[in-house]
This record gives sequence, C-alpha cells and structure tokens, in this order.
Amino acid sequence: MSTLTVLLEPDADGTLHLQLPKEMCRSKVRVVATPLEDEPAEGPLAPEEEAAMMKAIQQLRERAGLQRRKLPPEELELRRQAALDALRQLRESNPYLDLADPVAWQREIREDRRLPFRH
Repeated sequence: MSTLTVLLEPDADGTLHLQLPKEMCRSKVRVVATPLEDEPAEGPLAPEEEAAMMKAIQQLRERAGLQRRKLPPEELELRRQAALDALRQLRESNPYLDLADPVAWQREIREDRRLPFRH
C-alpha cells in the first residue's frame, strides 16, 4: 500500500488540486485533510539568526570561490544618481493624479466578477 503525504494550499474558492502518481490512479484513494493552524507563523529572523545565516552564506561564497565585484567610488555614485533620477521622474509623473475614485478604478481594471459560492 502506498501513502502520499503532501501539503496543499486551498484556492480562494476552497478547492485543492492534487496530481496523483500513475500507480495510485488505478483504484480509489482516501483523502484526509488536516488544517495546519497550530504551526507557528514565520516571522522575521532574530538578529542572532540573521547573523548566523549571513555568516553561512559568506562561507559558502568563499568555498565556491565567489567574490563580490568591487566597484570604484565613481561608479557607485553614478549608479546612485541614476537611481535617484529614476525615482524623481517616477514621483513627478504621478500617473494616478487624475483618479477621482481609486477603488472604482481598481475594480474596473481588475474586471471584478462574482466569486463562486458567494452571494
């Protein structure tokens, strides 16, 4: 007897999609759904965890012979200025300035439809 254990995330309408291996498609299968509510939610790393992870990443880079390319200060300043200019242009363009009702605009853009099983 084969057993398949998977973690699935339901779609918005509550359906689950599971592709069975060919050997399990020959007969009936039992599906048992168990919510995983009791698992702790992932949050930001603690400072010591982040430091340990960054140290491990650096060690892996060294083992692989990877090094960050050092840019001259002039190149760094050019890149910084280019990024600032792009952000300034984006701020000045303000493509949403003429929107009277942003919620209505978003609804129109998304082409809202009624969701199944919701009235």
